[in-house]
Amino acid sequence: MPANEPRLRSKDIEAFLSNRTTYAFDPSTLKRVATVMYHPNGECSALFEAGGGDDGHWGIAGETYWTKYRAFRDGSKNVFYLEWVAKDVVQAYYIDGSRAFLQSGQSELDETDDVRP
Repeated sequence: MPANEPRLRSKDIEAFLSNRTTYAFDPSTLKRVATVMYHPNGECSALFEAGGGDDGHWGIAGETYWTKYRAFRDGSKNVFYLEWVAKDVVQAYYIDGSRAFLQSGQSELDETDDVRP
């Protein structure tokens, strides 16, 4: 986590997401909502804690990344930027600045992790 640059650049986004299992958390409750794999070939897959899963595509565009799943978020393309909030924890934001999920390589987060942006 770079101390002076909270916002991830394209190379950092790729390093954080690509070929890695990440966990998505509700930023208000810190409850895990999904496990996501961003494959280096541009495919992604998500398994949801509430049940089910979805496959789609992802990519990096400038200092943002995008996802487009078959059904999740109505199958629409969504664009995000990421900001560091703790070691191995980022907050995803839609490009309009609204919060999306916290993401981490850690499978669990709790209040003591001090990860709330």
